Amino acid sequence: MIAEALQHLAHPSADSSDDLRKKHPVSEVRWVPIGVVEVNDYNPNRVAQKEMKLLVTSILHDGYTQPIVTVRDEKAGKYVIVDGFHRYYSCKANKEIQAMTGGDGPDRRPGQGHQ
Repeated sequence: MIAEALQHLAHPSADSSDDLRKKHPVSEVRWVPIGVVEVNDYNPNRVAQKEMKLLVTSILHDGYTQPIVTVRDEKAGKYVIVDGFHRYYSCKANKEIQAMTGGDGPDRRPGQGHQ
């Protein structure tokens, strides 16, 4: 029984997210449509345009290396960003990133184990 579980972890079943997992180092996250993610109203962080360009270049070259951390707002049916606004914005604003992720963003909710 344990051997079967370990085998499954070593060779997960094929699904549409496997291709995303191969391209992005944040493989143990849930990929959600970026349209169900919304910004919070308290983001204090500002990034210069040069740094945003570097972030986009990094994502295009290496994939997402950090997830967009969210909490679920059940009433609104959305995920609210806790950390990763600029990663979120890069997906929303860049058609190349949208194309390579299928319009999804890497979501990780605090307190949840690997999906």
